[in-house]
Amino acid sequence: MTRSLTAQVAAKVGADTRFFTLHLAQDRQAGGGWGTAYGHIMFTDPMLEENVQRTAPKP
Repeated sequence: MTRSLTAQVAAKVGADTRFFTLHLAQDRQAGGGWGTAYGHIMFTDPMLEENVQRTAPKP
């Protein structure tokens, strides 16, 4: 069994602002616990810095 999620992060890379889409996962071990988290970058897109929200939107 594997549990996973997709996360999205905006970050500065040098002078550029990038939007990363990540895959993160953990596998269930034979003893019932969870293994080490792992993942990879699925997509990287340029974005304008002024489009980055500084705080999370309120529901």
